[in-house]
Amino acid sequence: MVFGLEILATRTYNSSDVRKTLFSPARTVPTYEIELCTAAMGGVNYVNGDAIPCEVGRILVAHPGQRRYTKGHFECQYVHFICHDREFEDKYLRPLQVSLRLGDETRAPHIFRAMTGAWAKHEDGYELYCTGKLMELISAIYSAGKLLGSIDEKYRRFSHNIMSATEYMRENFASPLTLGDIAASAHISPSYFHLIFKNSIGVTPARYLLDVRMREAQKLLINTSLPLSEIAGMCGFDSQSYFTDVFRREEGVTPGKFRRDNADITL
Repeated sequence: MVFGLEILATRTYNSSDVRKTLFSPARTVPTYEIELCTAAMGGVNYVNGDAIPCEVGRILVAHPGQRRYTKGHFECQYVHFICHDREFEDKYLRPLQVSLRLGDETRAPHIFRAMTGAWAKHEDGYELYCTGKLMELISAIYSAGKLLGSIDEKYRRFSHNIMSATEYMRENFASPLTLGDIAASAHISPSYFHLIFKNSIGVTPARYLLDVRMREAQKLLINTSLPLSEIAGMCGFDSQSYFTDVFRREEGVTPGKFRRDNADITL
């Protein structure tokens, strides 16, 4: 991990090499995913229900907690990463537009080629080099978004309030939080807070809180042997049965099966 960013993978992906079906399975994005389309092949990405055509040179930024799937096929270069710096994440990652092009059409391909090439070789210092390239990519996307007006002026005006609310949810997700509780932490009325939060972060406060709880539950399922009833309570769910229902709805499997399927992973 360098600069609070932890790259999990970066490489070239061709969907036709992986699946033969028209649609990919719908999934909840667990980390940040940035993709550069290098061959369209008629593919269409769907992120939170919005259709984003696969066009050569177009960048897609998928945020943790978003639901996505693909129709048709495409080729891309991608990087999947985790951000461990809350301030950096709230200021520079969460405002990023889901889909855009950079003004310089050669910049993103150059960054990706350098990053994926170094990652594949795994030579001494490759993590530092790749993280530097990732920072360059994030900077380019952030700057392009500002020029396009994709980073809403409302976000900049209320950025401190939104950051306070996200931090409040991350620190108190085990409690039975209401919209009023969260809005109070941001010093904004509940109705206006809901609007500002949705426009700024891209999801509702309830969705964001659920994502925080789900990510924590996944960590506890994988890293501990705690019973499901205890994990449910630690993550803010009223009961084990409710936790199981929500987990199955979000992940497509029960908490028990998720734990068994990921027994060899550490989060």
